[in-house]
Amino acid sequence: MTVTLNKLAFSPHLWADVHFMLTRLFNKTFHQSKYVSLEKIESIKVLNDEGHYLQIDGEPFGTTKLINIRVNPLSLNVLTP
Repeated sequence: MTVTLNKLAFSPHLWADVHFMLTRLFNKTFHQSKYVSLEKIESIKVLNDEGHYLQIDGEPFGTTKLINIRVNPLSLNVLTP
């Protein structure tokens, strides 16, 4: 099993574009829009300049200025029957 980290950038220009993108989301064509870029990456740094309260994977994390996220290949063991 290969674990990948995907970076998704969504940049609508108008609020009407957001409605259009929601339609694409439900039609499963979101990734085909000109407003979306998707790439596989190995690591990413998230800068939290404004000190917002953060949650990571649904768990409270607090506040921090910088978060480093990276994929550790072969670090997850999955058992299947």
